[in-house]
Amino acid sequence: MIVKSKKAQVWIETVIYTLIGLILIAIVLAYATPKIQESQDNLLVGQSIDAMQVFAEKIDETAAAGIGTRSIVSLTIKKGELFIPDADGGITLNLAGIRKLYSEPNMKLKFDKVTVISTEGTKSHQVQILIKSPYLINFCNIDGCSINSKKFSAAAIPYRFSIEKALVDDADPNKGIKINIREVS
Repeated sequence: MIVKSKKAQVWIETVIYTLIGLILIAIVLAYATPKIQESQDNLLVGQSIDAMQVFAEKIDETAAAGIGTRSIVSLTIKKGELFIPDADGGITLNLAGIRKLYSEPNMKLKFDKVTVISTEGTKSHQVQILIKSPYLINFCNIDGCSINSKKFSAAAIPYRFSIEKALVDDADPNKGIKINIREVS
């Protein structure tokens, strides 16, 4: 009888230690997972700022060159939506579902050629990365060019854009330089 009770005691101890171990792992994961996700969001915003900075630099390089000059830029949208041109005539990348505010709410942070604005939400937040351009930006497709906004959603494959300096329309001489942006494959 003594042998059976020792075997039972070993099994009970094994089950208890396993449960304690699983509880400790669950506690660590409950604390660490949100912190990891916040770090991932922060990294995503930083990478998006860098990508939009490159986009803005390509626009400026193309605008400084001669009429008809074209540049190609690749842009990976891991999260959010890109608008070319946005309602203000620039380019906007909206990142929704960010777990921690990137900056003070509604405060404009200027990073060289881009501006970042964080908007506070109840459970998640939004970050807007803006390129304000002094040039008239048009989005062009096979039907022609217009100042109507085109939306690009998150995708695993990078979008490729052709940026072209075009002749200014005689009807609107106050706009200066016109930049036509097309999606290329």
